[in-house]
Amino acid sequence: KLARKNLRLTLAPVIVSCLLVYFIFSSVVIRPRVTREFFPGQTEIVAGQKDMNSLQQGTSLIAACKDESGLLTVLRTWLKVNNVDEIVLVDWGSEKPFSKVLSRLTDPSGIVLVTVDDAGSFNVAGAYNVAMHYASHDIVIRVDCDQILEQDFVVSHPLAREPVFYAG
Repeated sequence: KLARKNLRLTLAPVIVSCLLVYFIFSSVVIRPRVTREFFPGQTEIVAGQKDMNSLQQGTSLIAACKDESGLLTVLRTWLKVNNVDEIVLVDWGSEKPFSKVLSRLTDPSGIVLVTVDDAGSFNVAGAYNVAMHYASHDIVIRVDCDQILEQDFVVSHPLAREPVFYAG
C-alpha cells in the first residue's frame, strides 16, 4: 500500500505538467493567424466581432478547404455564376497556398481569399465559421471546394431574405 501511495505522489506532478503542456499547446493551435486578401494584392489582418448591420444586400458564396487539387477548375465555374457578388475562399493551411492558384486566373476580382496559417488538421466547422465571418452580404451560399456550379445556380434556387436551406 505504501508503494502505491508513493507512486501516486510521484506521478501527480508529472500528470499536472502534461496537462499544462496540453492546454498551452491547444491554445496556440486554436488561435491561428488569419490573413484576408483582397485581389489584387491588398492584405489585411482582421480579428474581432462582425457587425451584422454592416452586411450589404447581395450574395456571398463561401467555401473552405485544405490542399484542394482541382480548385482552379472549380473556381472558374464559380466566377461565371450569375448573381454572386463575392466568393469567400478559406485556405486552411494548405501546403501549396491558394494565392498561387488564384494568380493563374485571368480575373480574380470578386474573390476574397482568407488564409489560415498554423491551423493544424482541417476543422470543417472552424473553417466555415471563418468564411462566414468574412462574408459581407446578407445571403450566404455554402459550397464544397470540389463542387462545380452551373451559371444559373443562384437563379434556379430562389433565395429570400429569410432563412432558407437547400441540400443535395
